Formats: sequence, C-alpha cells, structure tokens
Amino acid sequence: METVTRRLTDPRLKQRYAELVTALRSELFSIGAAANLSTEQIHNANLGIDSFLSTATGQSPHSLRQYLHNFRFYRRWCMAKNIPTLPIAPFHVSEYLEFLESKGRTKALQVDFGKSLKPSSIASHLSSISLLHQIAEITDITKIKRIKQR
Repeated sequence: METVTRRLTDPRLKQRYAELVTALRSELFSIGAAANLSTEQIHNANLGIDSFLSTATGQSPHSLRQYLHNFRFYRRWCMAKNIPTLPIAPFHVSEYLEFLESKGRTKALQVDFGKSLKPSSIASHLSSISLLHQIAEITDITKIKRIKQR
C-alpha cells in the first residue's frame, strides 16, 4: 500500500487514496473469489490487481470511487444471479445492461436506483466490466460487436 501512496504529499489525500485502494483491493479479490478461472488465470489476475492498484494514484479519487461502486454492484448482481463474476458470458452482459436500463430494481441486491440510469452511467458500468477482464488478463467480452451495439 505504501508504494501506491508514496508519491502523494498531502496527508489527507494520501489517507483518502490509501482507503480507496484498500477497499478496491478487497473488492477485486472478492470478485476473483467468485470467478470461474483456472489456476494460471487466477495468478495472472492477482498480478493484474497489483499492477492496477500500483497505478491508482494516477487516477482521481472520484474515478476510484466510481470503480469501487461499479465493482461492488456488479459482484452483488452476479451473486444474486448465481453466476461467476469472471469471465462473463455475452448473454449475461446483455442481461446486466437490461437490468441497469430498467431502473436497477431488485430485492436480492437491496438496491433501487429509483429511476433509469443515464446512458453515461450504464457505459460506466460496462467500462468497469471491461476493466475487470483487462485486469484479469482474460478476453474482454464487452468488446464483441453485439455488446458494443447496445
């Protein structure tokens, strides 16, 4: 963790980043624990997590909070659907996007956005799924044509 925040000089900013990175690390490992990956893929994913977190101070706290929110929400949705978090099938990506478009209401997640998400918010969630696949160094299913056309 110290290597992540070493470049920062403001103690408050350093503390904020440290807390966000700790939360992101925990969430990413939770996602990894719910994944359907081979031993080699798990090893690569762990290396990818370390690499992603080591560069986290290059991103704004807002971006890190958004990733954390999206990762948590995605993991909870996968758990409610009883599907692995990684890799995600194209059908499940479409289902997740439809869920987000339909106000994101579900008792299983205990979440109610109360309104339909804006296209930019849905794109943020899709981008986060893409990032998860990139971190884990597995094929990014969000880049296939039928998903991109949504």
